[in-house]
Amino acid sequence: MPGPLRNTRIRNQMDRRCPDAPRRCSNCLQPGHTAPNCPVLYLQSEHRFAAIFQGTGVDLDVRRCDRRFFQPLIDLDERVAQYIDAAGFYGIRRAGYLTVDHDLINALVERWRQETHNFHLPVMGEATVTLQDVEVLWGLRVDVLPVTLVHRRRNLAERKQLIYDILGYWPEDNMLNHDRLKITSISQRLSTPLPANASDVMVRQYARMYILILLGGLLFADSGQNLVSLNWLAYVRDLDAMRQYSWGAATLACLYSQMCHASRVSAITTGGPFLLLQFWAWERIPVIRPDVLPFSEMGDFPRGGRWAAKRTGIDPSSQSSIHYREQLALLRMDQFIWMPYTDDILARLPDYCKRGERIWRARLPLIFWYIIEFHCPDRVMRQFGMRQEVPEPVDTNRGGLHQLDLSGYPGRNWADFHKGWIGYWNARATAEVPGVPTTTFRPSNAYLEWYHNHTILYITPPIQQHTQHGQMLHGVSGQFEYLVSYLSP
Repeated sequence: MPGPLRNTRIRNQMDRRCPDAPRRCSNCLQPGHTAPNCPVLYLQSEHRFAAIFQGTGVDLDVRRCDRRFFQPLIDLDERVAQYIDAAGFYGIRRAGYLTVDHDLINALVERWRQETHNFHLPVMGEATVTLQDVEVLWGLRVDVLPVTLVHRRRNLAERKQLIYDILGYWPEDNMLNHDRLKITSISQRLSTPLPANASDVMVRQYARMYILILLGGLLFADSGQNLVSLNWLAYVRDLDAMRQYSWGAATLACLYSQMCHASRVSAITTGGPFLLLQFWAWERIPVIRPDVLPFSEMGDFPRGGRWAAKRTGIDPSSQSSIHYREQLALLRMDQFIWMPYTDDILARLPDYCKRGERIWRARLPLIFWYIIEFHCPDRVMRQFGMRQEVPEPVDTNRGGLHQLDLSGYPGRNWADFHKGWIGYWNARATAEVPGVPTTTFRPSNAYLEWYHNHTILYITPPIQQHTQHGQMLHGVSGQFEYLVSYLSP
């Protein structure tokens, strides 16, 4: 009998394993353990849930642009509106501005996991905000060019000159904070109505200022609150070219990035497009959403526009983060709407809410300036009407991507630095995740066993007291989650 086949290739030094190179798990691609012992959620010590479990957790301060800055968008001059709409922001302008529910955002962030870019919900599995959500809810384009950045260093005089060249006015020195401009400065400028005989140059300047408010105050707000980066001026300079960029993918990258940072136990404040997350949660979790009048005719509104309708019941914003935490913990399998955008609803939406459908289910890097975050629809296939199996491993950090920021790399050409990821984005048409259609949203038994063995089912202890509206209440979510953990295979 012949022996086993042997590899006759001559081995050399490249075949030797470096003694200092840590072994990596084939499941999560992280060092320190092997596949049979993979925890999947390997950032436990850094996640804020530990402090919540111990009763020492403090709610995040969720920053967002004040409502007063959005008031001018309600009765917008049509001459200005046409440029904003043509730039690709028609849908979000139509959806309007609502108050962000800080307590709901806190409860959702507690369930977010940086390791997988998903919310880990008890009983049912993983769920997340996808490219489909950002296009359907806000009408932002996704299937176009990535939003990159060539970061330039400027002194104060150069910054003021740039603002004058693009926006048409000279800001006061105290309105500038390094490379950021106070939105107050823009709103003061916009408080002067556009003259009836305004030139096209002035109309475009006004449109640019309104877009800056949308970018810095809503889509890409950070913890700086009411400041907008001067890096956006390179984009608003050419209004006609703005629609060529994937504002939807950039917004989603920003949301993922902000939630990854906010989920850390050290986080105190956060900012980002949390109104998008709020809409996502309202669409899918009926027990935490407000009651509004039916939005019978969508017309040219994106799906998110329906939440601006008149409230008819109890305003959920009067609830606390503890209340939302309990509601999420007690969710049953049938209380989460995996596919809120039915075929009938999608058919009635305007075309601009569906243009990127071919990449809704694509596994891609989401690109926004220096940020690279990963869109992993294979982990939430039920959101696309597909059967959910045990997902493939994912490394969302990829060599330290979550540690990148602008302040540490002044003057860097991020488009060149991320050219490899941009290449993956440019091949997005071939990145769709295949799936098997299903009529049930229950995942496979293998998935449930994998999920229950690798997730954190309980955030609060089984016996916990808390105060709400002056009354002492006993939490039940911890008891429920411990019971689920005990009964799970």
